[in-house]
Amino acid sequence: MNLSTRIVVTVLAPIILCIGAFVVVTVRLRRDESLAEARRELRDHSTSLSVALGAALRDHQIEDVAELAEDLTRADRVLGVIIFDATARPLRASRSVEAELPRFAALAARARAGRATVQATRTRQGQPVLVHGFALQVGRGEAPRGSAVLVRALGYIADNLRRSARTVALVGVILALAVSVA
Repeated sequence: MNLSTRIVVTVLAPIILCIGAFVVVTVRLRRDESLAEARRELRDHSTSLSVALGAALRDHQIEDVAELAEDLTRADRVLGVIIFDATARPLRASRSVEAELPRFAALAARARAGRATVQATRTRQGQPVLVHGFALQVGRGEAPRGSAVLVRALGYIADNLRRSARTVALVGVILALAVSVA
């Protein structure tokens, strides 16, 4: 191996290692940020939805409940909403998740019993989803009037991470080529 090849290899090896480490760290941080953002968005949706649904259940306005469930599925990446009454009987579900009522009933029951939010990651039709269950209360100290489950897509996160990793890897290859040519 001649001297110029040794110099290029000596310079390129640390650069490639640094770029590789950067890709790994960046992908992990972006994944964590994206998941935290998805959780925050669902928590925000559930906070506003809890008050509206609780009031609709109190006033026995079931059609308003159905309308709210369908309207929320138009939100970015929200796949569906399932609403249960205080006895764990399903009241309404977005058309997109109707067939999956039994899968999410236990999560809704846990949220109602604990009067808190419950989040879990599940798989739906081969894609990861974030499921967020919460109790429906109108006032503080009041018994829950029911519970609801929001289902949000997470598949976009993996797609974004793959694109980011490819972009950073491409930049690394271009940088390595530039150093080796120079």
